[in-house]
Order: sequence, then C-alpha cells, then structure tokens
Amino acid sequence: TEDTPLNLTDIVVSDVDTANVPVTLTLSDPAAGSLNTATSGSVTSTYNAATGLWRVSGAVGDVNTLLAGVTFTPSVNYNSNFTIATSVDDGVATPITGVKNITGTAQNDAPTATNLNAAETYTEDTPLNLTDIVVSDVDSANVTVTPTSSNPGAGSLNTGTAGSVTSTYDAATGLWRVSGAIADVNALLANVTFTPVANYNGDFTIATSVDDGIAAPITGVKSMTGIAVNDAPVLTGNTLTITEGGSVVLSGSELSATDVDNAAASLTFTVSSVSGGRFELVASPGIAITNFTQAQVGSGAVRFVHDGGAAAPSYDVTVSDGALSDGPAAATIAFNKLGGTVEPIPLPPVPGPITSPPPIVEPPLETVGVPVENPHAPPGETSIGETDNAPSPSTPSDLFNNDIQTPASGPDVLVSPTPSKPVPKPSNENQQATSPRNDAPSLTLNSELEEMVTGKLASGDLSTVIDVSGFVQGLNKLREEVLEETVLEKLVVGSTATVTTGFSIGYVLWLVRGEVLLTSLLASLPAWRLIDPLPVLAFLNKRSDEDEDEDDDSIEGVVKKGGETPQSMPVPKQQGGVRSVKWRIVMQPTDSISEASL
Repeated sequence: TEDTPLNLTDIVVSDVDTANVPVTLTLSDPAAGSLNTATSGSVTSTYNAATGLWRVSGAVGDVNTLLAGVTFTPSVNYNSNFTIATSVDDGVATPITGVKNITGTAQNDAPTATNLNAAETYTEDTPLNLTDIVVSDVDSANVTVTPTSSNPGAGSLNTGTAGSVTSTYDAATGLWRVSGAIADVNALLANVTFTPVANYNGDFTIATSVDDGIAAPITGVKSMTGIAVNDAPVLTGNTLTITEGGSVVLSGSELSATDVDNAAASLTFTVSSVSGGRFELVASPGIAITNFTQAQVGSGAVRFVHDGGAAAPSYDVTVSDGALSDGPAAATIAFNKLGGTVEPIPLPPVPGPITSPPPIVEPPLETVGVPVENPHAPPGETSIGETDNAPSPSTPSDLFNNDIQTPASGPDVLVSPTPSKPVPKPSNENQQATSPRNDAPSLTLNSELEEMVTGKLASGDLSTVIDVSGFVQGLNKLREEVLEETVLEKLVVGSTATVTTGFSIGYVLWLVRGEVLLTSLLASLPAWRLIDPLPVLAFLNKRSDEDEDEDDDSIEGVVKKGGETPQSMPVPKQQGGVRSVKWRIVMQPTDSISEASL
C-alpha cells in the first residue's frame, strides 16, 4: 500500500552439501522504494538504491534470518506495480531464481500548502499583500482554500478571477473562499490583499484551511499585528452668535473637535487673525488669550468678548493633538447689531436757471391767513395784507396739511408785508379767479398760527408742533418734489421772535408745495441729525438769486437782518390774482421774547 512499508514474505534457503550461500533481491524499479538491511551473526545484508539490489552471503542459518527480516518501504506517494527478482547461488550448482510481483495500492494524500502560519504585520490605513500561500496535492487536481478573519470588522480581503476560478469574500463572517484547479487557486492566493478599515490597527488572526475533498484538511493560522498611525484631529464646530458689545462663554456647540486616536479633552485650539474682540479666560477677564484646550471650552472657562464696534468680529481656529492639526478655519459668525443706522437723506443737485412758463389761469385756490404782529403798524393791527375769502384751518395741523398752490407763473416776486387794517374773519366760500388781478398777493396769519408762533414755538418744545415720523416722510417727499420743481416762487418772512437762550440758530419752518419742513439746530433733536438744512437753504437761496437777482438770502443773512422789514416789490398787472407762495420763517433766539417783525 502507498506510503506503507511491506514485510516481504520470507524466503527460506537450504543446501544439503554447502554451508554458505549468497542471495540477491533486485527491484525492477529502484524508485519504487527500498529494502532494508541488517546483520545476523557474522552476516550483514546490503542494499544499493541506485540499482535496487539487496544482497546477503554467509551461513545458511544467518542468511535465512536476514531474509526473514527484509522489508520493502515504498517511496512517498508511490503506489505503482513492480517486481523483485530473487537469485540463490551456492557457487557450484546453477543458481535458482524467482520473481516476486509487487502490486501497489493507492492511498489518498492530503494536500500541502506553504506559509499557512506565516506571521503578518500591517500598518493602519495601509493595505497589505499577504505572504503567498502555495497549495499542492499529489493525487488531487482540485482543492478548496478558505482563509477566515477572526475579526471581520478589522478589514477585508480582496477578490479576483483566475482562469475559470473566482474568489469570494463575506464581510459579515470575514470568510474568503476559492475552489478549483490548483494552478488557478494558487494564482488567486498570490494576489490576496488585506485592507484594514479606516483608523483600525488592532491585532487579529487569519485561519486557513486547504482541503482536497478526500483527505483531512490541512490548516494554519496567520498572526496579524497592526501598527498604529497618528490621525489628525478634525474641527467639527466653529461658530459664534454674539451681540454688539456683548460676550459669549464658549461651549461645545460653538467650538468642538474630534480625534480618533486621542482624547477629545486633550485637543488644543489656537485662534488667529482675531478682529473685533478677544478671547479670554472667564477667570482672567481683560487678558487676551490665543490658546486653550477643549476641556476648558467644555467647562465654560473660555469666552469671547466683542469690542463694541459696529463691525462683526472674525477669527480663524486651528485644532491640534500635539503632532497633527486641522485648520486654520474661519469661524461662522452671526452678529447682532444694536439699534440701527439711518442714512442721511441725499439732497438733489443744484439745478440750472429755470425758464418761467407762460402765464396760465387756474381754478380758485385757498390761501392761508397768518396774523403776525407788525411793530410798524398802529396799535391793534396785526395784518400784513388782505386775503379775499381765505378759509381758516380749523386746527394747526390743518394749516400744515393744506397745500399752498400756485396758479400763476412768470418771474418770481419777493413780497414784503405792509401794515394794513385789521383782517376781517374769512369766510368759507371759495373765491373764483376769472381774470388776472392788479393787487399784490398777500399772506395772513390766522389765530391758530399766531398762537403757535407766539406760544408753542416760543416755548421751545417742538414735540407739540410736529411728529418726527411725519417729518421724515416730509423730507423724502421734499426731495422728490424739489427735483420736479420748474418754477420756485417764495415769500421770505424774517422774524426775530425769541424762543430761548439755549439755541444757537433757532427754528426753521419751511413749506414747499404744501409739505412742511420744521427743524431745529439743537443737537438733542433726533430729527435734526437726519439732515443738514444749510445745503438745502443755500440751494433755495441760489435759485432766488438766479431768478430775482436778490441780495444774500442765506440763513445767516436772514438772522442778521433780524427785525428789518424786507422791501416790497410791485406785482405787475399781468401777474395779478391770487398767488400762492413758498415761504419759510426763520426765528432768531435772544435772551427774551421780542416782537416779531414781518
């Protein structure tokens, strides 16, 4: 039987007339195996493996003893048939011979494989080509090989195809398998690569089994040793929500990082390019810092303090584990400004000279009567002119809301008030203008405006006179209408009514096409900070100079003129009729209330 020694059937020699005999045994196939040798008495047998010749010579008794002990040992995995030729010779007579037929019985052999137990070392995050496993089987053409990982979560073994054989891998069990012709199996085994999962560096084993389907499988175990590699930390949170001038104690929701191979609390943050504030320890306010740990952030020991400026803060953050880092990365900041800023209302550009359109006749218009005391008029007279059938507003707000319209056009006329008889109470009837009139336009202050001029305005409390929101709306409408204005007609009334000694200029009351601009130079008045009236007044003065060649009509000039009565200019006949006016009142404060001159 293959791979099994065989004790040959004993050959017994006898010779009646000879004491010594030689015996030879010769294998027909020396490769089939070998015959053992030994010594008996003074006789020793020999064997020549090259020729397959076994020989013994000596006393018949010793020769028989050695023949009785001859054993055939077949070569490994040899199971073929062969013969053993035997010759017995006493040296005198003809030798006697014989032939033994040896029939081999096959015995299945287990496959063999190299490097089943070869130790392996891999590096974290780096694939490893395993040491080749080479399989052989003397009596089987096909084999099955199954390497299995002790930790499926450690990584994976790649698969492929060679010839007609394809390998497979089950990630759930960690089993790699291939079955087929030995040559194809060995080709796939030579290319098996282990790829560890990200950041894994643990130790594990790979158990391998080789089976030919007949003999018992052969097995081996590879020891896999991992080498750790440091990973850089990762910045996972970098935000800030802060109010102008405020401070925020940092927590993990604003600033955080992770590291797969280092404790998160040990990570260090470095801030750079900091503007609009500073980082500081809560325990050490006022001292700026640029480095702190995640443990300090988690315990609420670090805060950011805004510098109170109008600009949002900004900074970059870098996180480090001591060897590797992530960043710098700009923080995402939500900035809440306190209050709001109001942009100055842009003034229109100064237009060029205006060409008056031809005279037109429009429907009758209402005029406003404003009683103003005239120091040059006889006692009891406060009228500066007469207005036919001019209705009186029922309230001061009606006065400010009524549009003053212009029915006539032509050259602008500067009209100065002249003393006249007391003004009769106007009726509510509308006057019809059917033809041009020869009288000059007049301006009358009614009792409500007189009360406002001498009372509310004189008191210095503008909150009783105007509404700030309405005032701002008036500014916007004023800007649009100034741009559309083609003819500017105005009546300037200078006044020296005193309000209080705390004002540097006083009040400016400015009406343009029915809109009212009433403002003060007081820095405490919020509306005054929205617009500087001097450029607007200068613009109107320039228009007045171009249209009427008047003397300086700036606010400084009006204040200097104080109580002077402006000179009147005649109104041409062709421009007669009811005229509406653009007018403003400039009041110059002094140390006491004085009479208003118009």
